[in-house]
Amino acid sequence: MKLKKNYLNNSWNKNYSIHKVLVKDNKKNLLLFLKKQNLIRYDLIKRNLSLNYNSNQPIGYILKNKNKIVGFLGTLFSKRLIKKKFFLFCNIHSWLVETQHRIASQLLFKNILKNCTITVLTARPGLTKTFKKMGFKQSFLKYRVSILFAINFSRFLQKELQLISDKKLILKKLDDKNKEIFNKHNNEIFLRFIIHNKDNEFSFFICKFIKKKKYLKILNIIYSSNTNFVRKYWNNIKLILLKKFKVLFCGSYFLKNNDPIIPEKKFLTKDFSKEIFIKNLPKSYNFNSLYSEYDF
Repeated sequence: MKLKKNYLNNSWNKNYSIHKVLVKDNKKNLLLFLKKQNLIRYDLIKRNLSLNYNSNQPIGYILKNKNKIVGFLGTLFSKRLIKKKFFLFCNIHSWLVETQHRIASQLLFKNILKNCTITVLTARPGLTKTFKKMGFKQSFLKYRVSILFAINFSRFLQKELQLISDKKLILKKLDDKNKEIFNKHNNEIFLRFIIHNKDNEFSFFICKFIKKKKYLKILNIIYSSNTNFVRKYWNNIKLILLKKFKVLFCGSYFLKNNDPIIPEKKFLTKDFSKEIFIKNLPKSYNFNSLYSEYDF
């Protein structure tokens, strides 16, 4: 999103200032501000503030008016290796500004607009025009849910593949990029495993259990290191997941029609979509939900 120079240089801007929020900072005043607002659940924002995937970057920005906090932008920074080149990503999980100060709300973005890829995956309704004016592209994030059916010849299919969950064995197979992903997802909520075949082709997975509508339990695939492998062996893999994790449904997010980890199957899969906003997306990027509020 481009901010006009005359907008940034208006005299009223002198009343506002932007401040980084680092992990080590005292957040008492910020937490008090966040508790008072009623736009986003406080417990979700506080949880996201505990995440830090890049120690060199802030976990948020504060907007102040005459030393009083009047706005906040929650950020999750990460570095991603794409085609042998590192890119800085910033996922926005919260954007809150008091009503009387929303004329200055876009100032919260001024430090990141040109320096990184920005994703907004959980934008509040009604902000489409605002994000487009800032130069964001509107897109639609899709979520595919698959039923993990057991069938009569499941034992035969499962013999083709094997699941490994031992940490040492997994790390032996991973390259540096995937070792970093493995290490940054060491929280107990994550399921980290490899599924491989007899020819030593494999995919490394980061998954977690989620609940939809409070009662539907789904195994969510956050990341797969080899989506082609998963698509090729999906009929085998889903039976292994069913047996290992005792779950009937599996899901994953994707951006483009050629990106999904889970292949489309008539009557066995269902897609959902929601509006999201992206700026400065690398052309060769294959979407995953790592390092976002969907990750944790």
